[in-house]
Amino acid sequence: MGNCVPRKYKNKQINLTLSADILCRYPRTGNVKIRFKNYIGKVTNEQIIDFTVTEPSTLASGILPVGGGKVFLSLCILPGMDTRNPGSKVCQDNAFYLSDDNSLLFVLLDGHGNEGEKIVQFCQQIVENLYKTRKDIQEKNPFEFFTLITETCDQELEKKSSGLNASFSGSTGVFIYMTENIIYSGSVGDSRAVLGTTELPEIIPVPSAILADKQILQEVRERRNSNPEIKIWPLQLTKDQKPQDEEEKKRIEKSGGRVQRLLDEFGKRIGPYRVWDKNGNYPGLAMSRSLGDLVAKRIGVISTPYCTAHDVNKECDLFLIIASDGLWDVMDNEDVVNFVECFRRKSRADIVSNLGEEITLKNSCIAQILAEEARLRWFSIVEEEDVTIDDITCAVIEIQASGHTLVHHTKRPLPEEISLPLELTQEMEFKRAPSIKEVTIRDPKRSSVVSEDVQWHVESTRDNLFNQ
Repeated sequence: MGNCVPRKYKNKQINLTLSADILCRYPRTGNVKIRFKNYIGKVTNEQIIDFTVTEPSTLASGILPVGGGKVFLSLCILPGMDTRNPGSKVCQDNAFYLSDDNSLLFVLLDGHGNEGEKIVQFCQQIVENLYKTRKDIQEKNPFEFFTLITETCDQELEKKSSGLNASFSGSTGVFIYMTENIIYSGSVGDSRAVLGTTELPEIIPVPSAILADKQILQEVRERRNSNPEIKIWPLQLTKDQKPQDEEEKKRIEKSGGRVQRLLDEFGKRIGPYRVWDKNGNYPGLAMSRSLGDLVAKRIGVISTPYCTAHDVNKECDLFLIIASDGLWDVMDNEDVVNFVECFRRKSRADIVSNLGEEITLKNSCIAQILAEEARLRWFSIVEEEDVTIDDITCAVIEIQASGHTLVHHTKRPLPEEISLPLELTQEMEFKRAPSIKEVTIRDPKRSSVVSEDVQWHVESTRDNLFNQ
């Protein structure tokens, strides 16, 4: 999948165009060599699997007015894929924008759990309704509007009339309200918004998150490194809300929850910290704030968004990237802003019909190029761990835009079947946690939630205290 920049061309601006053409080529078919390892990490067997990649479910590209200026927005949603069973994974990402001449509201939702796909579509309808009916709050106090969105989503998901069971299903959310001079952001969960700028402000709103799988991804990053002509700084505007953060953990424990990691079959800690009921191995949510996840809401998980405001520096602030963890799990903030700066001017501005074709800078917008690059890097993880590639949603909002491009937007249809919700007051019985060998989830390191259908061994409180 894709090609690496030859060593002799690295860091030589004279060959930058050639390097870009070589780097940004993403075929629609390929193969991976999956390595099977024993308990000490030694490869015991290998299997080569051929596959065809999934096509975008949503593409959008165009110039949008914001106050007295214009921004250029491109958006791509790539459904995830299981190389062993292509087409079997349901896409649970959703992203959309609403705008007038003075402002832009952009929303990204990354669903999880059995009802994740339906929940993100349901929440979109709520946001669109609030945008139409409570626009006065949005303009007067964007932070209050973000809170209104998240609270309304939770309230409506609790109702039987929603037709959804959000007990063990939910979504992250990133809400961006952009005016000519200010970018307001609100977020729940671990989706993220990062600004690419040539000069950092005196006050940094949020520390940059750290890439989890450094060991696996470091080599591929070095081979596919992007070197822009100017220094670009990543400024993270949202915060990944993790249950191990001190304030989040205190709230969860006070509410009857506990924060621990899973153990694999060898007793080794694996994956992120998760939220569990103190008396049971559920729900296993890997974030401390979300939409839905009603069982987790009983034990300290909340839907209150983390909000920031950034004064736009029109001389230094270049673009804003909003993406789901399908991107951030394989590329860190610095890598992403460097990649976008290197290739955004070389990519295509409009949307063309390229289904089945190799994706290149000549036929794809920068959001699709970024999403394809993330998917290519996922294959390094697939080869080592035999996991399913996550859904990848990327939006790039270029703050200084000129010219005119028509917006083209393709959306998948709403789910036809809606299941009836369980009564939240119903008593739930949970079985004793089985061996990890009985578990069906393919990726315990990155999965957002351990549902009611799956139980795991969890590290003991004593282990958690002494060997974190």
